[in-house]
Amino acid sequence: MKTNSDQLKDMYALGVAVAGIGLGTVDYVSNSITLDPRAAELFDLPADVPMSRDILHNRIHPDDRDDIDHRVEALLDPHGDDFIEVSHRIVQGNGNIVWVNARKQVTFSDPANGASVAMSGLVAIMDETAHKQSEARIQYLLDELAHRSKNLLTVVQGIARRTFRTGEVEDFPTRFEQRMSGLAHNQDVLVRAQHQHADLLDLITTHLKAFGEVGKARITATGPKIRLKPDVAQALGMAFHELATNASKYGALSSDKGQVRITWHEEDDGVALTWSESGGPTVVAPSRTGFGQTVLREMLASSVRGDVALEYAPTGVQWMVKLPWDAVLR
Repeated sequence: MKTNSDQLKDMYALGVAVAGIGLGTVDYVSNSITLDPRAAELFDLPADVPMSRDILHNRIHPDDRDDIDHRVEALLDPHGDDFIEVSHRIVQGNGNIVWVNARKQVTFSDPANGASVAMSGLVAIMDETAHKQSEARIQYLLDELAHRSKNLLTVVQGIARRTFRTGEVEDFPTRFEQRMSGLAHNQDVLVRAQHQHADLLDLITTHLKAFGEVGKARITATGPKIRLKPDVAQALGMAFHELATNASKYGALSSDKGQVRITWHEEDDGVALTWSESGGPTVVAPSRTGFGQTVLREMLASSVRGDVALEYAPTGVQWMVKLPWDAVLR
């Protein structure tokens, strides 16, 4: 039957194993360290074999080595703290990099017998690679969020300025709110794709759903699956919003018999997309260039780096854009 001491030892060993902790015992007299199997696995060194401390320290990443050497040197000062906790990288024999958290306790000789010196030490080592990767991922996402927020704010400021400069002042709140709604639709589409891309059909459907169901008689959208780059989707989405808004006020969607046909196909140098209206009231070209035309022509052409054409044909608005291949994800 095991004694209480044996049971505690078993519980200790089990706890160390469950926690994933590796242990190393240091002999400062012989300048050697011995690693248990878990610690040896992390450092990619032999287990249960005394080896020079330099061999282990040579596994520390070059960018972390000076700091760790300084911390260890301070640890061995009998007048300082006898415990340290450090995080650093290890370069294994195959080149893999592992992050570890190491806690070290040092035992010194009795000063009554002369100058106190470091005699032995215990090192507890844990793999924190996954934790560091998560930290890096979170920091990346925070940086990306800050970057996108700044870009989005710039877009909002541009829309506000251009909306204010065109149209009647008393109509500004309504027109600005409508454009913000369009911008929000863009974000919905991008969020669904984790801001990696935007599906063209999804973009069209999202922007036109307030004006009618895409795929029915009045509004159709047909073409191959196309994934747009985020900045291109942003500009193209705003264009769809302007087209749909104008069609609902003056064009095909203002009439029960009007139709909107959106088609796209691949060509040698990119994707050709067409918005075509028919069946609505007779179209008359606007007498002045407003924000909507600026979006449909200048802003879009600049954003997608492609050709754009807008025609106010009497039978309905015709809008064509050529998206070069570098505007989409193939």
